[in-house]
Amino acid sequence: MTPRPGWPPTHRCPRRCALLCVLTCALPAWGRETPSTGDTSDPEPAVRPATDSITRPARPRMPSPLEIAPARYPPEALADGRSAEVLLELALTPEGEVVEATVLESAGGGFDEAAVLASEDWRFSPALDDAGLPVPAVIQFRYRFLVEEAPAVSLEGTVRTAGTRGPIAAAEIRLLGPDDTQRATRTDSDGRFQAVDLPPGSWTIQVSAPGYADETVAVQVESGIVSQVTLYAELSRPWEAARADAEILVEADRIAPELTERRISVDEIRYLPGSGGDVVRAVQNMPGMARTSFNAGQIQVRGTAAEHTGFSLGGAPLPIVFHFGGLSTVVNSDSLDEVSFMPGGYGVRYGRQLAGVVDLRTEKDLPERDRGYASVDLFQATAFIEQTLGDHWSVTVSGRRSYIDRVLQPVLAVQTAADVRLPRYWDIQGRVLMRQDDGSTLDVMLLASDDRFALREPEPDEVDGFRESLLVSRFSRLWAQYRWEMGDGWLSEHTVSGGPERLEVEFRDEEEAWQKPQRFSWRSELYRGVPEGGHIGWRMGVDAQAVRERYRYALSGFGDMLSYQGDESGETWALMPAVYHERTHQRGRVQGVPGVRVDWIRTSSSYQAAAIDPRFRGRVDVGDTTQLLMSTGRYSQFPQAREYMADLPDGAALRTQWSAQVDIGVQQDVGGDIDLEGHVYHWWLHDLVSGREDRFEFELGPPPVPPLDTDAYASEGEGRVLGGELLARYASERTMAWLSVTLSRSLRTARPDAPELLFDEDQPLVLNALLSHQLPRRWRVGARWRFASGKPYVPVANRVLDLSTQTFLPIWDEAARGRLEPFHALDVRVDKDWVYDTWTLTAYLDLMNATNRRNLEMRTPSADYTRELPVYGLPMIPAFGLRGSW
Repeated sequence: MTPRPGWPPTHRCPRRCALLCVLTCALPAWGRETPSTGDTSDPEPAVRPATDSITRPARPRMPSPLEIAPARYPPEALADGRSAEVLLELALTPEGEVVEATVLESAGGGFDEAAVLASEDWRFSPALDDAGLPVPAVIQFRYRFLVEEAPAVSLEGTVRTAGTRGPIAAAEIRLLGPDDTQRATRTDSDGRFQAVDLPPGSWTIQVSAPGYADETVAVQVESGIVSQVTLYAELSRPWEAARADAEILVEADRIAPELTERRISVDEIRYLPGSGGDVVRAVQNMPGMARTSFNAGQIQVRGTAAEHTGFSLGGAPLPIVFHFGGLSTVVNSDSLDEVSFMPGGYGVRYGRQLAGVVDLRTEKDLPERDRGYASVDLFQATAFIEQTLGDHWSVTVSGRRSYIDRVLQPVLAVQTAADVRLPRYWDIQGRVLMRQDDGSTLDVMLLASDDRFALREPEPDEVDGFRESLLVSRFSRLWAQYRWEMGDGWLSEHTVSGGPERLEVEFRDEEEAWQKPQRFSWRSELYRGVPEGGHIGWRMGVDAQAVRERYRYALSGFGDMLSYQGDESGETWALMPAVYHERTHQRGRVQGVPGVRVDWIRTSSSYQAAAIDPRFRGRVDVGDTTQLLMSTGRYSQFPQAREYMADLPDGAALRTQWSAQVDIGVQQDVGGDIDLEGHVYHWWLHDLVSGREDRFEFELGPPPVPPLDTDAYASEGEGRVLGGELLARYASERTMAWLSVTLSRSLRTARPDAPELLFDEDQPLVLNALLSHQLPRRWRVGARWRFASGKPYVPVANRVLDLSTQTFLPIWDEAARGRLEPFHALDVRVDKDWVYDTWTLTAYLDLMNATNRRNLEMRTPSADYTRELPVYGLPMIPAFGLRGSW
């Protein structure tokens, strides 16, 4: 029971104080020597006022029982014929309400819990002081459970979570019956509740629990019959449920979040419009994220290229995070606990990335029950099964297969033939989780992913007027993580991961391009947060990778922009160890976290480089609702194997790319379920790899903005990125809303003598507004509106004929450099749940681009450069799906 403010009293009342403190004495207990039937015979008082006065004009009045609701008799004890007594100490308000109950003499066997739970609805007459004024009181009350007078059970019920069927503990149960009769109780740890001695008639049951939508059901109560009911509550506000759980169980080993970290829980986005229930797709709605062309599944953070943001699973690198088309994550969202998006300013735990990090984090607690689901929609089919094995083990198996290529073929056929995209993918995961009683966990996962992507382009030489290429991306991983709670707040975490990767394009008979790296990683970390009452926290670790790089590019030109010809191949081993250390200093409301990370690379091809990255993060709590944040530091990324193994001018070598970052932010709890977060930042990019922009790249986005830098690789690129971000979240009982705004400017200088130009992916304004609202009868509706500035492009001013090849070459008009039209689209989602005894059926309709707007994605010149061909994004696609969960 939650004590009210001011209980128990901790101050001494001064002499002749008008408020008389009533304290428990050591004389015989005052209590109701009564059975559980609710008899309210006059008790013998065991309470006397505490006062410094020797004489008083009159004796104050002691509390007396008014309404004593019968306690639920423990079923096992009732079946065994066992009676018991429980002595309670009750804290009463001046109105006579019970605000705290403490067991003084225990009876065990469930009697204590039943008595404490029933006391919440007991009411007493007010205690009066010598002036006749109501005062608080602390009394002793003895409650007797007698088998022969046990109350008759009228109603039994269970409250479970819709979908997972897990029990909901401590849910409030309100019962409204005939003649305005009211009763109240709570569910136990198994989600069960009972109501006794209910008058016959129609009763309404209302269920309320933190984070869950209120549920109401009607039930008919008849004399001599025990009514049975099961209620299913829908998790609508998981952030509240998480806070409620945290009040019951506080995990000291929870690793503190980064100061610019934005976490999204799996349950939070299940019904989020435009995300299809995929937790990583929801990240694309966060501030700091650019909109990618064709929804290609890339992550572009704060005005940087996609390759400057890394993906990881529990801290171990992943080659990709999205399948082609960006429709789903390569790891099933139900295997994850949350996704952490760090656009910048993160600590030394993460490295080898110039910009952001997206970290997928698995659930470390064993499931409460076995569960699973099967779903099918317009694009893909998915199956998921999670099975517990005893008290310490669980096994999870999931798989997904798309058929989007079959669905979109006729849709895209009506688009311009210059660019038709047909993705197909599948993935599987098998996972074993072991959790011991001491809190240590072993998490092992085997995952594999395979994507194929066909691209059709006009080709006059072909019989049907088209040429077709096939892009293949696949990888497999064995991933394992062991966490050990060492005691005294220390946590040790060890992660290993490894497996092959493959990127390949099939173009013409004698042409090929592929990359076949094999990557192995190992991380060991020791962490301790700032202990209660302390000032210092620690984090230190080793993060090592070994990569076998193999690649070959033998193409005679690919598309209109890529004129590179030749046979480029190589093979090398790269060893990349790193060590890091940071220390958290906490003094009152001020926290500072200085740290340093040291990275090094050494390859069998004699390339080596190093990076020392000092970083600092700080936080100041201004009051209880405002936090000021600041971070600064250096972030480094090594060149790709293809770049540092290329032929370079004599004496030239590529340096480590790095960025200097400054970020200042504020987090504000506005109240009324509204949270605000704002950041301003400035990044300086140094030693970027420039050159060879005519090479083939394994990317699904549009080609780089011409004219292209075709000179040899060099570490001569520089850049600046500055911007501001705002994230506003609103969460009420039935409504969730986000508003994210990103303002940015991204500039690049390719060579020392080159002008400063807009970055190819520069987007000055990106805006995402989302709303999801729960309706009665388990309906939910939501919408997402997206707006993004058009990307830079340069038109063709003229053309010249190359007599040696008899082909036209473009002349680009730099003076006419401009932007494409802005992008904006509205997505709408409708969900409906049907809850049955053992499973739940969910139907949803997700209208992507509901207004059927033709958004211009790029302009590509015709083969003779006489005109520009527009390439549009997808039209409206009604994605209907069904999901059955148990």
